[in-house]
Amino acid sequence: MDQGGRIQSIQFTVLFGASTKITGCGLQTLPNCSVSFAPAGVLGNLHPTSATLVKGTSSVKIRYTFNDSTDSIPYNLDTPKPGDLIGFLSIGVAGSATDGTISLAIDPTPEATSFEDNLLTGTSGRRSGAESIRLTAP
Repeated sequence: MDQGGRIQSIQFTVLFGASTKITGCGLQTLPNCSVSFAPAGVLGNLHPTSATLVKGTSSVKIRYTFNDSTDSIPYNLDTPKPGDLIGFLSIGVAGSATDGTISLAIDPTPEATSFEDNLLTGTSGRRSGAESIRLTAP
């Protein structure tokens, strides 16, 4: 385990291809995509001070913030790819969806996907996140 800093927040944005195949994503005026996130792995036993899930017509942005002295996110710099498990993303497929795929990607821009820690000047620093997502069938 790296003992240098404490991760205080994690944020990532998942982009959907063929978003009309996801329940509720086709609503342009008020998107309500059937998407949820359940923390697990390194986030599973922590208690967030805030958690947000913002749904768009073709994306969802998830942000969790933790108390850095009592519930900082543990991490290991030597974890092989794909890295530490942080949770499960559940997506409701629309009943009208035909055969095909729904592509998912992590938005790699620092504004969309990052974590904040206390390493830089004792406050927060940003690090860009992953660029792909691994799916497993139930």
